[in-house]
Amino acid sequence: MHGYELNTEILLQTSDKTKIKDMGQYYSNLWNIVESKEWANLKIESGDGGAMGLISRKKVSEKMKGRPKSKKWREHHSKIMTGKKHNPESKINHSNAMSGQNNGMYGKTHTKEAKEKMSSAGKANKGKTYEEIYGLEKAKELKKIRSEHFKKLAQQKKNDFCV
Repeated sequence: MHGYELNTEILLQTSDKTKIKDMGQYYSNLWNIVESKEWANLKIESGDGGAMGLISRKKVSEKMKGRPKSKKWREHHSKIMTGKKHNPESKINHSNAMSGQNNGMYGKTHTKEAKEKMSSAGKANKGKTYEEIYGLEKAKELKKIRSEHFKKLAQQKKNDFCV
């Protein structure tokens, strides 16, 4: 699996783009880089470092599905994503992408076991305070967000009555 520790070995130094492309494709084929789990490359070497097309992106997506993520990777990803806000346009796009037939659960139902598991997970925190569930710092942050949310709702209600 790949992580943050990568080894790099310089095989060729040149400014000739054709030579770089040819050697890149040669070593890619020689070491079966695309199929091997020892390499990070997920597409056939093109030599230009360009963006992948739709078919290549789909192949990469399929190849990456089910790969376990290391604890270090999960912590890093969580750290960089914490506090990120989506703009309204991306929220709409995501909402549309996940609705109707695009939703993975469309036309399906949960099994009895799955429903029981979800139910018991919710019951585990029943009656507990935010502090008990999330800790002091996170609880404070969540309470602030909730407070701001309810202030906005109250203001909207007030505006509705003033029309």
